[in-house]
Amino acid sequence: MNVHFISCVDTTLTVYYNQIRLSYEFEVFDFSSDVPICLGLDILPKLRIGLTGLATSWLNSNIPKIPDPVNPDDYKPNETPVGTKQERQQLMSTIQPLLDANTSIPMSSHCNLPGAIITLDTEPNAFAYRRQPDIAIANRKIMEDQIQTWLDDCVIEPAPSNTRFNNPIFLVGKKDVNGLYTKKRAVIDPRMLNQLT
Repeated sequence: MNVHFISCVDTTLTVYYNQIRLSYEFEVFDFSSDVPICLGLDILPKLRIGLTGLATSWLNSNIPKIPDPVNPDDYKPNETPVGTKQERQQLMSTIQPLLDANTSIPMSSHCNLPGAIITLDTEPNAFAYRRQPDIAIANRKIMEDQIQTWLDDCVIEPAPSNTRFNNPIFLVGKKDVNGLYTKKRAVIDPRMLNQLT
């Protein structure tokens, strides 16, 4: 290709590509073919373009998304066992004492290994408080049972009054073996707290 350099652009141009904003000074070339733009190897890494980063649409993000909702019930570990029945029995007899010891650990106990306790450092006077939305009367029993289970297992504890932090609880659908939403389960919404960390 016969190309000759014309000039540098006097001002910096701003490029938007796949949710990336980049200010860059381009050089102008006279292409003999109908090439509107040619990006060099110096700018490609700055736009995160590689074998896997090439955008396929102009305005939308090309970041892969996990299908929603992710259904943990789809995984059935005992339907595709590994090894023969004899090998599985031998394995289970070997690890059963460890499983029994693990089962006897109180739910309220905590791991005391270094690094097991995670602290969320926040700015002074930071807050992540979202008011608990109203729960339908028909669903209150589900919510109360779950909260009591969490309290009994020391997963949660009552918050002091005038706290700056609150994760609301809401109900989400749970699929049965046929893929139908038949049950509801309570989950905590920590999104505001996650934004602080």
